[in-house]
Amino acid sequence: MRESCSNSNHDHLCGQLYANDKLLAIRIATHKRYTVPPVDLTQWTLDLITWQGDEQVLDVCCGSGQYMAPVTERLTEAGRYLAGDLSSGMLRGLPDGAPAANMDVVTIPLPSHSCDVVLANHVLHHAHDVGQAVAECHRVLCAGGRLVAVTNSQSTMTELVILIREGYNRLGISPAVAHDHVFRPFTLENGQATLTHYFDQVERHILHSALVFPEPAPLLAYVDSMRSSYEPGLPNGVAWDDLMHVWHKMISEHIAQHRAFRIGKVVGAFVAVKHHCT
Repeated sequence: MRESCSNSNHDHLCGQLYANDKLLAIRIATHKRYTVPPVDLTQWTLDLITWQGDEQVLDVCCGSGQYMAPVTERLTEAGRYLAGDLSSGMLRGLPDGAPAANMDVVTIPLPSHSCDVVLANHVLHHAHDVGQAVAECHRVLCAGGRLVAVTNSQSTMTELVILIREGYNRLGISPAVAHDHVFRPFTLENGQATLTHYFDQVERHILHSALVFPEPAPLLAYVDSMRSSYEPGLPNGVAWDDLMHVWHKMISEHIAQHRAFRIGKVVGAFVAVKHHCT
């Protein structure tokens, strides 16, 4: 699951959760190691479109740059890859000399009709105006250009949502974040309606898998990487470590009974084609 930031909740997303690539790296590594069946989401996503090699590619809100190498491997000398992100900390984590620019998906600082491919993966749900973000992606694409937008289903990782909620319940407090609403502005269920308002052709591709944890530690590390989303909302007298202790107990009990803690994932991608320039 790739994540990044746009203008909504800027201080939290780019100041804490995505200040640099360290916390994001934990989540990416977790998905790579514990997803069953194993799947390379980056390669799967890029294989959804046909590459000629000379594409001008914008990876808007590139995060830690996990698409950079796989994209450049598909390009010839005539092609060009540009990484963009609102978080300067993310951009500093890219390889030295990487073509990169600070940008927001709702105000892309590129000329109209200048890109053949725009990658907006696990990004649009963060935009403070999803329609404006999609409109900007459409604007910078040339005729025949393609937007590839990875996102989650509203029902993805339900078991994690239940785990988090139950941990709060056991401490007699209300969840600090409506975690199951995080991805609702742009999901596999509602994203097509937004895209078809701007694009001539939209296809949806869905991938089913699961995170399977044979021990508590990696799942706890995953939850802990989202600490800045939850800890500020805790009431007086309840510490983050209190929640972590409860979750550790819950996960351990579940694994003892079922041999593993399984979290179902439904992720996918939209491929939107712009046939005409206006």
